[in-house]
Amino acid sequence: MQAESSYTQTAQSLFQKVWGRHVDLLCCPDCRGQSAGLYYKQDSGREALICGNCNFEFPIINDIPILLPKGRIGIVDEIRKIAVRDVRSSGVGASGASDSMADWKYLSFQYYSRFCEFKKSMVDLRPQDIVLDIGCAGGSIADDFENYIGLDTSWKLISFARHHSDKPFVLADAQAIPFKADSIDCAVSRNLLEHTINDREIIREIRRVCRSNGIFELPCSDGVSFLIDPINTIRIRAGLSPKPFFSYGFGHINMQTEKEWEKRLTENGFKVIGKKYLGRGIIFKLITFLECALFSYGDNDDIPARLVERKSLRFIHMIYDFVYKLDPKTKKSWSRVFIVTPKKQDVA
Repeated sequence: MQAESSYTQTAQSLFQKVWGRHVDLLCCPDCRGQSAGLYYKQDSGREALICGNCNFEFPIINDIPILLPKGRIGIVDEIRKIAVRDVRSSGVGASGASDSMADWKYLSFQYYSRFCEFKKSMVDLRPQDIVLDIGCAGGSIADDFENYIGLDTSWKLISFARHHSDKPFVLADAQAIPFKADSIDCAVSRNLLEHTINDREIIREIRRVCRSNGIFELPCSDGVSFLIDPINTIRIRAGLSPKPFFSYGFGHINMQTEKEWEKRLTENGFKVIGKKYLGRGIIFKLITFLECALFSYGDNDDIPARLVERKSLRFIHMIYDFVYKLDPKTKKSWSRVFIVTPKKQDVA
């Protein structure tokens, strides 16, 4: 109990420092249509945010606010147990930032090279823009933006991201984004919508909070889809339903064509103003297929994480950059970046 109390006292100042003025952007995930915000509370060594509309109390654990809809808040007790166990075993809290590998997930060549192309889509953002990374996982772009906020529904991933970054992160559901309307300059969604059948609801939520720009990275089934998910590609072409395997290279239960993705974005509040094509290299495609074969039964968010401390890998991105520049380009690509702006009319 002493470990929990000691850490929480440290986390109080950390939460206020890390979130700063961004906490004023937050709102209750159930009352997000209302104007009331959230208010900070600290009691007996525990922190929380209180909804000014419904007075519901949302806990803050290791300076990460848990802003899930009330029906899902029951997982908090389990998160507390995990958080205290992590603190006791590591001796540090979420503030123990590591310089070992900022882009820890991108020990995979196909992730890293696609990520390099993706970042070119974000060069027009202003330094002061508030960037909300929806489905942020390990927070790979956290240190690229001064006003970055990460959002994910996985405690394992978001606590790992917070441990490696001093930026704010929130545990929340993309279908109930706990931010006020038009509070975010740029909303980023990478490799999220293809893993859910609720893509329309998520797009509408992103539109609600986004006041300026949006960037969506989405795999398209009219590209080289066999490489991104060979099992589900075969199942879909055979008239069978895709399966949510949730392992490396699989789990894409919502594979749409480029035209269909664009239609869904435009029908749910956005206007597409630009597109980019990722993963068009020949070497990229061969290595991607090899990685899917090697890691198909592992969690692609865990495999690189276990390797980040190895000194032998400190030059890996330099090698990737060299291969990336030599990689012959092809016209075929499965991954698209859709650059969007909100339509002027409100979304019902």
